[in-house]
Amino acid sequence: MEFADLPAGTILENYGGGGRNFFEKLMNKMLTKAIQLHQRKVWPKSDHVDAAHSAIKLPNGKWLAIVAPRVSQTDEPLFPKEQARAYRWEGTTHFTPECWQALEAVANRLIGADYDFGQLMDIAIKQTFGWVPDTASIFDLGRKKKVCSVGVMACLYTGWQKIAEKFNTGNDYGADRTDYWKPNARSDGSTMNIERIPPAFFENEPRYTLIWERKGEHA
Repeated sequence: MEFADLPAGTILENYGGGGRNFFEKLMNKMLTKAIQLHQRKVWPKSDHVDAAHSAIKLPNGKWLAIVAPRVSQTDEPLFPKEQARAYRWEGTTHFTPECWQALEAVANRLIGADYDFGQLMDIAIKQTFGWVPDTASIFDLGRKKKVCSVGVMACLYTGWQKIAEKFNTGNDYGADRTDYWKPNARSDGSTMNIERIPPAFFENEPRYTLIWERKGEHA
C-alpha cells in the first residue's frame, strides 16, 4: 500500500528523528527520550516502545497534526527521511458515516488549539516516576488542549461511541464485549485511561494492525 492510499482512521507513528533545523531536532530528541522511557515501563517486554508522535488521517484526506505550537491539519505529516509506521484499528472497518462525522468533529474542535505541553509532561515525566496512576482522571472531551496520541484516541473513541451498542448486543460481536472492542482496550482485558495514552499504545495493544512502513531516521 502506498502512503497516499492509507485509509481514513489510519494512525501514523514516527520516532523523533525529524526536525526543520538543529535546535528543533535536538528538542525532538529530548522529548522523544522522555516519552520512550515511560513507554518502556508500560510495555517492558515489547520491542515497540520508541514511537514519539502519533497522527490520524481524517475523512477529508488530510492528517490531524497535533504538534507545537498549535494543532492543524496537513497533507505532509512527516519530515523527509523520517522513519514511520502506519496502523489501522480494526474497529474502523465497522464505522458508519455517523462515526466518521463524529471523528471529524473532534478533529475540528482540536484544530487551532495550542499544543498541551503540560499533558506531555504528565505522560512523559510524571508517569515515569509513578506520580500519577493510570486511572487518575476521567477522559473529558470538553478539554480542548490535547497532545498527539491523546488527540488521536479522542477521535477514535468518539467515533466508536456511535456504534458502541452494537458491540454489546451478542449478535455479531459477542455479548458483553464492549470493553474488548474499545479503541483504548488492552491485551489484558483492561482499558487505558484516554488522557494517559502514549504514542506506543497503537503499536502494542490488540486490534491495531501494521499496514505501512517507511525506514528512515530514528531518534
